[in-house]
Amino acid sequence: MIESANEILLKLQADADFMANVGHYDFGSGIIETALTVLASNQHVPNIKQVVGVEAIIGRVPDMTSRAMVAGCSIREKMWRVYLVQYAGSDLDAAMLAADRIVDLCPGASYSSVGTGDTQSEIAGIEQIVVKIPAHAPWADLN
Repeated sequence: MIESANEILLKLQADADFMANVGHYDFGSGIIETALTVLASNQHVPNIKQVVGVEAIIGRVPDMTSRAMVAGCSIREKMWRVYLVQYAGSDLDAAMLAADRIVDLCPGASYSSVGTGDTQSEIAGIEQIVVKIPAHAPWADLN
């Protein structure tokens, strides 16, 4: 069971195949950081001068639904989201390859493109993909 966004962060950081598709933040003055982070919905990474390649943002709070059961109890189902934003500076399929890798690592995960048609111009980067990971998804050991 995935309990926190930081758990997803650590698992993704440990996977060389996923990390090979993640770009970097350029903060200027020579400071470069991997473009993989956990953010709340109104947060942003401060002082970025440029994002190169694919930025991976893990939502701090999952989506949650519940279902009532016969005995009055409920079942809660959480869904974590990882947003992959493709910027210039890497292979145009890098975001999709990163999404594919998350699905490989978390059987039961799914992804879709964000913004098509008229909304495409309103989103950051060249492409955005949202990967949905059910909290109950097991982490596969693919190493």
